[in-house]
Order: sequence, then C-alpha cells, then structure tokens
Amino acid sequence: MTLAAACGRSHFEARDDAPGVELQDAEIAVDAQLSSDAPQLVLDAGECPTAYTRVGTSCYRFSGGQVPTWLDGELACEADGVGAHMVTVDDVNEGNLLKTTFAINDYWSGMSDRVTEGQYRNVTGELAPYLVWVPGEPTSSDCAQFDDAGLFHVSTCDTSDEYLCEFDGRPAAAGAY
Repeated sequence: MTLAAACGRSHFEARDDAPGVELQDAEIAVDAQLSSDAPQLVLDAGECPTAYTRVGTSCYRFSGGQVPTWLDGELACEADGVGAHMVTVDDVNEGNLLKTTFAINDYWSGMSDRVTEGQYRNVTGELAPYLVWVPGEPTSSDCAQFDDAGLFHVSTCDTSDEYLCEFDGRPAAAGAY
C-alpha cells in the first residue's frame, strides 16, 4: 500500500507478527481509514501537486485572491489533498526563503492561538517552532499573518486576506486549530 508523505513516496506495510491480525485485515482497515472525501495524492520525489511550485524542500501555492476568513484559507488549502495546509514556517531558513519568494503582501499563515490563548500552534498540530514577530506583537488577536519582511503579526481571524498553501505531506490536525 502506498501513501503520500512529504512530497515523496512512502511505503507502509502491516506487521505480520502482530497477534490475531492478518496482513489482509490490516490493509482493509487502513484502506477504510483512507476512504474519506479528501483527495489522496501519491507523488514521486520532487513532484508537487498541480498549481504548486517547489521552493526548497516544500511545495507552495499562493492564493492570488482573498478569502473571507483565516479558516476559509485553511479549508481551501486542505481541499488540495492530504498533506496540504496553510504554510507553517518551521525555521529561519524557511522564513527567509518565503520572505524572498513570496514578498508580495501580508498573507495568512497556518499558525494561531485559537485553541489556547498565547500558545501558538501550527495547523499540523505542533507548537509553532518559528516565532519572529513584528515589534509589539502578538496582540490579543488569534490568527497569524506572515509579512513581506518575514515577520509575523496577528489579526482577527475574520479578516479577509490572501493565504499561502504548503504541501509537505503533513496532514492538518483539525483539533489543533
């Protein structure tokens, strides 16, 4: 069975030494978990989904238009397939890469503290590892935008803006946002 992961191809097999579990049963269970309405993408190494461009180690798609809310942006990215979500900036290298590649306007990122005030998480579930704020930020708003200087600031999540999608094979974790 082949599943998408990190813009590459991964192969997963059920263990045949698990007591009481037949390999065929495990494959059926995994297939049932994958039979959602979300598109399933399987890409060879180096490939990006349609409309995405490889920059560094990830694939990105700029919205080119505004959405009514931060959540609308995230859902639009997730509609591109499992492993797509609004951009999560993982380190200074990715921050600099995005700053030079997408230095157009401010845009929604996949980071917020909507679940726990003051605890910024990426839509993929982990605590945001890269927090470089505009001076005076973060304020009491919840949803983070990345600006053309490579800095974050927060806005109300109901603000209409553009967004940047990232396809890196990590699925969004709905409970994280």
